[in-house]
Amino acid sequence: RVGRVLEGHGERYTVQRKLAEGFFGLIYGVTDSQGVSYVAKGYYAKYQSIAEREISILHLQLPPHSNVLGFKDAITSSVGNLLILPFAPYGALDVFVTKHLNGHNQGLTQTWKVALGSARGLLHLHRHFVCHQNVNPQSILLYPPCLPKISSFGSAFRVVTDAASGKLRLEKRFGCIYYLEPVFSAPEIRERPWMSEAEAVSVECEEDVFKADVYSLGAVFAWMTKQVVTTRAPAFGEKDASRAMAAAKFAKRCTSEKACDRPSMSGVVAFLENKEVT
Repeated sequence: RVGRVLEGHGERYTVQRKLAEGFFGLIYGVTDSQGVSYVAKGYYAKYQSIAEREISILHLQLPPHSNVLGFKDAITSSVGNLLILPFAPYGALDVFVTKHLNGHNQGLTQTWKVALGSARGLLHLHRHFVCHQNVNPQSILLYPPCLPKISSFGSAFRVVTDAASGKLRLEKRFGCIYYLEPVFSAPEIRERPWMSEAEAVSVECEEDVFKADVYSLGAVFAWMTKQVVTTRAPAFGEKDASRAMAAAKFAKRCTSEKACDRPSMSGVVAFLENKEVT
């Protein structure tokens, strides 16, 4: 409730207002003792295991990266686990596109910046053996002027080799269906979000595990590009039109049904950094 004081680890947070009610729980705006704004992310009782998984990933204490959301605190309260995270002034990507990107004369350039920053953040996770598995417009937060940060680690996992089979196990727990790679779009998997040992997907190549994130980011990139093209295409010059075509073609490659046909995340970063198209 508003005005409630949350006891963190060496810090107290005061609840200011409810920001949103998501699928997994409530999100509140809070301030610390110095008046700095944060977000308190709560989970409904049936999703506490997701909260615990997200906390476990955040507690890995990976080296900080400008495109990965930082972690302030975790609080165990009477209503379950609460995560204290930095406040994102522009909100999630879907909100940013609606309010700050559509109709903007630099929309395609901004789209490229968001895609590149997101790819860099995911590559940072991959280099530390973390696969996100739930990249979508709600799990990418935006900070001024156009800085994306990867968030929402409730479906992420550490990539380890199964001792018995020698294969890597790719576990999918939940996600936004439109942005999931095809292997996780099947109705039987959507109906049973918590897969058993027998149902988990095994893959031979470590790189293919991370290509689940490549697919999702490619779908997000395609969605952003479509939004901008739909709004701004009449005003496009030759350079913008060429860039839009290159973006659509590359997004299609990232969302290839077969993982082996997709680029690695380092390949995505290299493409987006290419000066000819940026």
